[in-house]
Amino acid sequence: MAVSLQISAESKVVKIYNLTRLKMEIFDINIDDLNEENDIDEFFDKVDEFIESGEADAISSPLEIRGIEPDEITDASLTHPNGEKSSFNIDDVELDNCSLEKYVKEIKDAKVGDIIFIRSEIGKAEWSFTASCEEETADPKNIKIGYYNCAVEMDTYQVLSESYYYYLCDTLNPDYLYYKDNKFETDEFDFDPFYIYGQLYVIKEDLQSGEKVIEYIPHEGKALLDDMDDL
Repeated sequence: MAVSLQISAESKVVKIYNLTRLKMEIFDINIDDLNEENDIDEFFDKVDEFIESGEADAISSPLEIRGIEPDEITDASLTHPNGEKSSFNIDDVELDNCSLEKYVKEIKDAKVGDIIFIRSEIGKAEWSFTASCEEETADPKNIKIGYYNCAVEMDTYQVLSESYYYYLCDTLNPDYLYYKDNKFETDEFDFDPFYIYGQLYVIKEDLQSGEKVIEYIPHEGKALLDDMDDL
């Protein structure tokens, strides 16, 4: 027997690309040359075209992290093993804190000189999950889902300075979803992004400590889709 879970909610997908490891000709660029706004804009346009065409993912799949905005869930329902349906409140499920550190290992492990591109997508999504269940009627209290609670392991300064965390903090982790000890598998993920934002980073070496640092390449911001005033 199985229980299925359906959620309609604002959701987020963050993809991390190590452009240097892709070793494409259009990325054969000296990061020191990206000092002018026009240069950065041109570079962003090339990266966006490369990703949208599917070429980047075909060469090497990016690290992808997904999140569900708990305050923007418009519908949540259970289909019980007996076939009956019922709505449920996300406040009734158990939340397990999840670390974002392991998901950004691609950034932390990058080599000095590597160029990292982070593509954050926000949009409406329809989710459907299924898990094994021995009961005729599933109890929402037996559902547990991961929660990216950045306040547990990071201070406010770290979240703001390491801005690749920003869009995922305080969201639910749909890839950590269980009914008791049975993991929910994703049956459907219909995602329609209305906002896409690109961020560019370079890995450098701190001249004093010799440690690697992740340096954000500042610019006015590059929205790759519709802008949103409240973000």
